[in-house]
Amino acid sequence: MVATRLASELARRGHQVHFLSYSRPYAFTEDQKYVHIHQVPKDTYALFQNIGNLYTIKLANSIAKIIKDYDIRVFNSHYGIPHSISAFLAKQITPFESVTTLHGSDTHLLGKADAFNDLMRVSLESDHTVTAVSNFLANLAHRVFDLNKRPTVIYDWIDTDEFAPGPEEREKVIIHASNFRKIKRIPYLIDLFAIVASDFPEWKLRLIGDGPERQMSYRKAISLNLGDRIEFIDPIKEIPQAFQKAAILVATSEMESFGLTIGEAMSTETSVITSDVGGTSEVCVDGKTGFLFHPNDMDEAVGKLRKLMEDEDLRRKFGKAGRQRIIDNFSVDNIVNQYLDLYKEME
Repeated sequence: MVATRLASELARRGHQVHFLSYSRPYAFTEDQKYVHIHQVPKDTYALFQNIGNLYTIKLANSIAKIIKDYDIRVFNSHYGIPHSISAFLAKQITPFESVTTLHGSDTHLLGKADAFNDLMRVSLESDHTVTAVSNFLANLAHRVFDLNKRPTVIYDWIDTDEFAPGPEEREKVIIHASNFRKIKRIPYLIDLFAIVASDFPEWKLRLIGDGPERQMSYRKAISLNLGDRIEFIDPIKEIPQAFQKAAILVATSEMESFGLTIGEAMSTETSVITSDVGGTSEVCVDGKTGFLFHPNDMDEAVGKLRKLMEDEDLRRKFGKAGRQRIIDNFSVDNIVNQYLDLYKEME
């Protein structure tokens, strides 16, 4: 998603962008001007069914071919595994300058694995620059991959026009949007809501998204007799509108490299409360633009959530301060210009 948005913003500024992926990103329209999409074919050869997909090799070959065919000199890999490795292989065929943008689990999860670590170190060291979406991730990548140079921080960005405050009155709704992976700790969020639910009977918890933890989370809500208080919403494109209507966004992740959803909610002037993990404190300033809590301190989380639910003025104060922080630090022009400066340096 981040790579798709970056390609669209670069194209909007008149740059020709070639985008490689195994499938067409849904965010690209058919008439997307200046964006050329190259779909890397999937394996169909029976011999490879038992030894895994050869996407890394096919992508490397596709990168090398497109570099030569279109005389491209700068290539940006988003998410290190396998894209950085594919770019490294492609450079053995034809020379070009590369940058890898690390996004999170390619570092703190997969990057630590013996199966990837050494090869990732070699591929990243071959890049002109490695970037990371937060200081937290840059420091972690420096250690995990034993890099000679700390990655450059270029934060994720938020479209403050798309994620803007809405005209409607806020509902007494706590909202959460994610891919329902274990790392998002949806059951923890449901437990958190269950503790405060009886004292705030008008409030609801709205969970948007889908993923491996959704069915289990639904069963948990039913078992706690909260089936009428917790709404499960399928993935939707109208996330800005959903945030505009909600009073509070809660994020309970055990790890966030940046916290894009947190920033998007702040941009809509929705007050936020999030676990203090990874890069979340670089987005949300505790006590000024929202609340942070220790990821394993339920009492702290409950206390801060109660305070937000009880105090509409505080929610409004956090909301306005949060949006201003996003405008000042994570706007589209601010971040995309940093990418452009980097690309110009590499030419």
